[in-house]
Amino acid sequence: MICRRKKRALARLEAIYRSLPSANCRRLCAESCGPLVWTAIEHENIKRGGPLKTNDLKISLICPYLADGNRCSIYEYRPLLCRLFGIVKPMPCRFGCVPDRWLPDDEARKIMDEIAELWPSVTGERFPYGVMGRNRITREIAGLISKVGGV
Repeated sequence: MICRRKKRALARLEAIYRSLPSANCRRLCAESCGPLVWTAIEHENIKRGGPLKTNDLKISLICPYLADGNRCSIYEYRPLLCRLFGIVKPMPCRFGCVPDRWLPDDEARKIMDEIAELWPSVTGERFPYGVMGRNRITREIAGLISKVGGV
């Protein structure tokens, strides 16, 4: 039963991702690939892209999925935070990549909320982010968006 619900949730996640605007990414923004937060369902999605990786954050704040040539090794499976870069005005690409349309902040928040609800729909767990909780993660993502936008 959980496997079926998980497949449906992952399919919905993919549909959400497909609905996002696209940008003409030139892969010049690797320096922005830093500490990430993602939901439990995004964690499941990332695992489909290969083995999970971690960095010792005391040594590096670079995303462990950043591969040679500043290429994202899980690009197809990357979490929402990565996908928002360059398509929301608070996180514009400073290398000139422009989205086919800007994603309004309220729409981005609705998408974050919808993704946050996908994991509880699979497991019945109340918090899709483990002990951190949905509101804290949503605030952290919003904080990261505003910080990056201010760079």
